[in-house]
Amino acid sequence: MRKNNDKYELTDEQIEIYKNFNVHPQKDNLLSLNEFDRFVMLYTCTLKHDPDQIYSQFDYFKDELIDDVKPLSSVFDPKTSERIEKLFEENNITMTAFIDACNDMNFPDIYTESEAKKLRRDNNINTILD
Repeated sequence: MRKNNDKYELTDEQIEIYKNFNVHPQKDNLLSLNEFDRFVMLYTCTLKHDPDQIYSQFDYFKDELIDDVKPLSSVFDPKTSERIEKLFEENNITMTAFIDACNDMNFPDIYTESEAKKLRRDNNINTILD
């Protein structure tokens, strides 16, 4: 997440992760992010993605993140985690500013399940042909 002209926005990398969240495993892409940006992805994905997808994509990070959002579909309360509070302090953003930023962001449309299946199939075909 970056600040641009006093507004917070997702990086291009985060947008790609968000868009392809229900298409391909995102573990490697998530590993390239710092802990705060992984948390940003977890939170933003809860806004539109299926909770089962979220759990499966973030399973590798569950000790770091998943326990901090209980349950993912409920109202988010950062006060349940000192680690999350510290992440916000380190990144000079308040929880209110973060939530406002997420509410103001124009997220790309997520792929429908049929679109995601087609993309997965096309990717598998291209992998075989390569």
